Amino acid sequence: MSIKHSLRATGPLAAVALLMAAAPAAAQAKRFQAEAYPATIHAVQEGISEATIEGSPAVECETAEYNGTLAEASEWLKITPTYGKCKTFGFASTVTFNGCQYEFHTNGSVDIICPTGKKIVIEVTEGFGKGCKVEIGEQKGLETITYENIAGGKVRVTANVGHVAYHSNEVGFGCPANGKEAKYEGKVVAEGKSELGEPDPIKVE
Repeated sequence: MSIKHSLRATGPLAAVALLMAAAPAAAQAKRFQAEAYPATIHAVQEGISEATIEGSPAVECETAEYNGTLAEASEWLKITPTYGKCKTFGFASTVTFNGCQYEFHTNGSVDIICPTGKKIVIEVTEGFGKGCKVEIGEQKGLETITYENIAGGKVRVTANVGHVAYHSNEVGFGCPANGKEAKYEGKVVAEGKSELGEPDPIKVE
Protein backbone atom coordinates (compact mmCIF):
# COMPACT_ATOMS: atom_id res chain seq x y z
CA MET A 1 0.00 0.00 0.00
CA SER A 2 1.38 3.43 -0.91
CA ILE A 3 1.79 6.26 1.63
CA LYS A 4 -0.71 8.32 -0.39
CA HIS A 5 -3.36 5.58 -0.13
CA SER A 6 -2.67 5.21 3.59
CA LEU A 7 -3.27 8.94 4.18
CA ARG A 8 -6.76 8.68 2.64
CA ALA A 9 -7.60 5.56 4.59
CA THR A 10 -6.41 6.45 8.08
CA GLY A 11 -7.20 10.13 8.62
CA PRO A 12 -5.11 13.21 9.45
CA LEU A 13 -3.50 12.07 12.73
CA ALA A 14 -2.29 8.81 11.28
CA ALA A 15 -1.14 10.73 8.19
CA VAL A 16 1.14 12.89 10.36
CA ALA A 17 2.59 9.81 12.02
CA LEU A 18 3.24 8.17 8.67
CA LEU A 19 4.98 11.26 7.29
CA MET A 20 7.16 11.55 10.39
CA ALA A 21 8.12 7.91 10.10
CA ALA A 22 8.98 8.35 6.42
CA ALA A 23 11.16 11.44 7.07
CA PRO A 24 14.84 10.99 8.02
CA ALA A 25 15.56 11.50 11.72
CA ALA A 26 17.14 14.85 12.60
CA ALA A 27 20.72 14.61 13.85
CA GLN A 28 21.05 15.29 17.55
CA ALA A 29 23.37 18.16 18.45
CA LYS A 30 26.69 17.20 20.00
CA ARG A 31 27.22 17.96 23.68
CA PHE A 32 30.06 18.33 26.14
CA GLN A 33 29.75 15.28 28.38
CA ALA A 34 31.36 13.80 31.48
CA GLU A 35 30.87 10.53 33.32
CA ALA A 36 29.95 12.35 36.55
CA TYR A 37 28.72 15.87 37.33
CA PRO A 38 29.74 18.44 38.19
CA ALA A 39 33.06 18.00 36.39
CA THR A 40 35.93 20.44 36.74
CA ILE A 41 37.45 21.03 33.31
CA HIS A 42 41.14 21.84 33.01
CA ALA A 43 43.06 22.26 29.75
CA VAL A 44 46.66 23.07 28.85
CA GLN A 45 47.97 24.09 25.47
CA GLU A 46 50.01 22.00 23.08
CA GLY A 47 52.92 23.98 21.67
CA ILE A 48 52.65 27.77 21.55
CA SER A 49 49.42 29.68 21.01
CA GLU A 50 49.66 32.49 18.47
CA ALA A 51 47.54 35.43 17.43
CA THR A 52 48.01 37.48 14.29
CA ILE A 53 46.69 40.96 13.51
CA GLU A 54 45.95 41.88 9.92
CA GLY A 55 48.04 38.90 8.85
CA SER A 56 51.17 39.85 10.81
CA PRO A 57 52.47 37.93 13.87
CA ALA A 58 51.29 39.69 16.99
CA VAL A 59 50.96 37.72 20.23
CA GLU A 60 52.67 34.50 21.28
CA CYS A 61 52.25 32.90 24.70
CA GLU A 62 54.38 30.02 25.95
CA THR A 63 51.85 28.90 28.57
CA ALA A 64 48.08 28.82 28.63
CA GLU A 65 45.61 27.18 30.99
CA TYR A 66 41.85 26.96 30.71
CA ASN A 67 39.44 26.20 33.55
CA GLY A 68 35.70 25.74 33.80
CA THR A 69 32.89 23.64 35.26
CA LEU A 70 30.53 21.31 33.42
CA ALA A 71 27.38 20.99 35.55
CA GLU A 72 25.55 18.73 33.09
CA ALA A 73 25.73 17.56 29.47
CA SER A 74 25.53 20.75 27.42
CA GLU A 75 26.03 22.24 23.95
CA TRP A 76 28.13 25.04 25.46
CA LEU A 77 30.89 25.41 28.04
CA LYS A 78 32.32 28.57 29.64
CA ILE A 79 36.07 28.60 30.16
CA THR A 80 38.36 31.08 31.93
CA PRO A 81 41.80 31.26 30.28
CA THR A 82 45.12 32.31 31.80
CA TYR A 83 48.07 33.12 29.49
CA GLY A 84 51.70 33.47 30.57
CA LYS A 85 55.15 34.29 29.19
CA CYS A 86 53.67 36.31 26.35
CA LYS A 87 55.30 38.48 23.73
CA THR A 88 53.49 41.00 21.57
CA PHE A 89 55.24 42.21 18.40
CA GLY A 90 58.39 40.63 19.89
CA PHE A 91 58.19 42.53 23.20
CA ALA A 92 57.27 41.21 26.65
CA SER A 93 53.58 41.71 27.36
CA THR A 94 50.64 40.78 29.57
CA VAL A 95 47.26 39.37 28.60
CA THR A 96 44.58 40.24 31.15
CA PHE A 97 41.03 38.93 30.83
CA ASN A 98 39.30 41.16 33.42
CA GLY A 99 36.54 38.62 34.01
CA CYS A 100 36.03 37.83 30.31
CA GLN A 101 35.57 34.20 29.32
CA TYR A 102 35.39 32.00 26.26
CA GLU A 103 32.07 30.26 25.69
CA PHE A 104 32.67 27.22 23.50
CA HIS A 105 29.85 25.68 21.47
CA THR A 106 29.80 22.16 20.07
CA ASN A 107 28.68 23.55 16.68
CA GLY A 108 32.22 24.85 16.17
CA SER A 109 31.78 28.47 17.23
CA VAL A 110 33.09 30.37 20.24
CA ASP A 111 31.91 33.55 21.97
CA ILE A 112 33.93 36.07 23.96
CA ILE A 113 31.76 36.97 26.96
CA CYS A 114 32.71 39.93 29.18
CA PRO A 115 31.24 41.67 32.23
CA THR A 116 29.69 45.05 31.48
CA GLY A 117 32.37 47.57 30.55
CA LYS A 118 35.22 45.03 30.59
CA LYS A 119 37.51 43.82 27.80
CA ILE A 120 40.50 41.56 27.26
CA VAL A 121 43.62 43.74 27.43
CA ILE A 122 46.94 42.94 25.76
CA GLU A 123 49.65 45.37 26.87
CA VAL A 124 53.32 45.61 25.90
CA THR A 125 55.39 46.15 29.05
CA GLU A 126 58.97 46.44 27.76
CA GLY A 127 61.09 47.58 24.83
CA PHE A 128 60.27 49.96 21.98
CA GLY A 129 56.69 48.72 21.95
CA LYS A 130 56.06 49.63 25.59
CA GLY A 131 52.70 51.31 26.12
CA CYS A 132 50.94 49.61 23.19
CA LYS A 133 47.56 48.37 24.35
CA VAL A 134 45.13 46.25 22.33
CA GLU A 135 41.63 45.59 23.66
CA ILE A 136 39.24 42.84 22.57
CA GLY A 137 35.61 43.17 23.61
CA GLU A 138 32.62 40.86 23.69
CA GLN A 139 31.95 39.09 20.38
CA LYS A 140 29.81 36.11 19.39
CA GLY A 141 29.77 33.46 16.70
CA LEU A 142 33.52 33.42 16.04
CA GLU A 143 34.79 30.39 14.11
CA THR A 144 36.19 27.75 13.91
CA ILE A 145 36.69 25.33 16.83
CA THR A 146 37.08 21.57 16.33
CA TYR A 147 36.97 18.77 18.92
CA GLU A 148 38.65 15.38 18.95
CA ASN A 149 38.00 12.74 21.61
CA ILE A 150 41.34 11.14 22.46
CA ALA A 151 42.64 8.36 24.71
CA GLY A 152 42.32 8.70 28.46
CA GLY A 153 38.90 10.35 28.38
CA LYS A 154 40.35 13.65 27.16
CA VAL A 155 39.42 16.07 24.37
CA ARG A 156 41.80 17.89 22.03
CA VAL A 157 40.45 21.33 21.11
CA THR A 158 41.84 23.05 18.02
CA ALA A 159 41.19 26.76 17.49
CA ASN A 160 41.48 28.46 14.12
CA VAL A 161 39.46 31.55 14.90
CA GLY A 162 39.43 34.60 12.62
CA HIS A 163 37.66 37.92 12.06
CA VAL A 164 38.18 39.06 15.66
CA ALA A 165 37.61 42.79 16.12
CA TYR A 166 39.99 44.80 18.32
CA HIS A 167 40.79 48.35 19.43
CA SER A 168 44.33 49.73 19.68
CA ASN A 169 45.71 52.85 21.36
CA GLU A 170 48.37 52.93 18.57
CA VAL A 171 51.16 53.77 21.04
CA GLY A 172 54.69 52.39 20.71
CA PHE A 173 56.66 50.65 17.97
CA GLY A 174 54.64 48.15 15.94
CA CYS A 175 51.33 48.94 17.61
CA PRO A 176 48.56 48.31 15.05
CA ALA A 177 45.65 50.48 13.99
CA ASN A 178 42.11 49.45 14.92
CA GLY A 179 40.75 46.55 12.91
CA LYS A 180 38.59 43.44 12.59
CA GLU A 181 41.08 40.90 11.33
CA ALA A 182 42.80 39.44 14.35
CA LYS A 183 43.18 35.66 14.26
CA TYR A 184 43.96 33.09 16.95
CA GLU A 185 45.43 29.63 16.42
CA GLY A 186 46.24 27.02 19.03
CA LYS A 187 45.58 23.56 20.43
CA VAL A 188 44.77 22.43 23.95
CA VAL A 189 44.03 19.10 25.61
CA ALA A 190 41.16 19.16 28.11
CA GLU A 191 40.46 16.70 30.91
CA GLY A 192 37.86 16.39 33.65
CA LYS A 193 38.07 15.92 37.41
CA SER A 194 35.32 14.89 39.83
CA GLU A 195 34.43 16.77 43.01
CA LEU A 196 36.87 14.46 44.81
CA GLY A 197 39.65 15.35 42.39
CA GLU A 198 39.59 11.98 40.65
CA PRO A 199 39.75 11.58 36.84
CA ASP A 200 36.35 12.16 35.23
CA PRO A 201 36.42 11.17 31.53
CA ILE A 202 34.97 13.76 29.17
CA LYS A 203 33.94 13.76 25.50
CA VAL A 204 32.14 15.73 22.84
CA GLU A 205 29.48 13.75 21.02
